[in-house]
Amino acid sequence: MTRRIEVAFPVPCEAAFDFLVDPHNRTRWQSSLRAVGDARPMPPQAGTRWRERATGGVVSEMRLTVVDRPTTWAETGTSHGISMDLSLSFAVAPTGCLVTAQVDFAGRGLWRALVPIAARLFPHAIRHDLIRAARLLGDD
Repeated sequence: MTRRIEVAFPVPCEAAFDFLVDPHNRTRWQSSLRAVGDARPMPPQAGTRWRERATGGVVSEMRLTVVDRPTTWAETGTSHGISMDLSLSFAVAPTGCLVTAQVDFAGRGLWRALVPIAARLFPHAIRHDLIRAARLLGDD
């Protein structure tokens, strides 16, 4: 199940890209995120891996799959039997840039039953988090 989300950022593509792609910035803009483990290798590149701990103790294994500054980055994350693929694209806009997120969910075994719930709830959270990131960047 793929969902698409668009959020305007008041900064150039390069600034939005650099902020969002760095796992160490995640706790600043992802509302459910509590901690990010050591991301390696750095700076962020395809293959960079880290572990995230979210509200409720949910731990996800994360990996960047595409890093093409300043136009696109993509990641995959897995927790229990659910995986999420997220890609962000960056396009020049009159007042900064437009960030478009596409998110896709899949599940294995019994976890497959949760995919429709995740596909309904997570896009709202992603939109909220991207709006938060845009505000943070606009305040700098």
